[in-house]
Amino acid sequence: MTETAQLETIIQGVLKNMFGDTRIGDVRVDRAHDEGGDDILLVKVEFTGTEEEFDASVAVQVVRHIRRRLLSEGSVQAFPVISYLSSSDMKEARKAVG
Repeated sequence: MTETAQLETIIQGVLKNMFGDTRIGDVRVDRAHDEGGDDILLVKVEFTGTEEEFDASVAVQVVRHIRRRLLSEGSVQAFPVISYLSSSDMKEARKAVG
């Protein structure tokens, strides 16, 4: 399994645990650098639930839980920057990447 696939699996597991299995679809991760040169993970998350089911208080807590898992399981220091996308937006994102 590639490093990217491992990251996606770890992050998807945390998200499904926090939001519920049925509300999280695909997770895509790309490594990048922020303006200061620090490593970041650009995380696109397909949220398959309704707008009413999206809990902003959970979304805020997710980063802390993801960082803890990445550090303990993969020693990844990069900070996750998360974007939640609808299924149709995720489909467009997948097309753009190829």
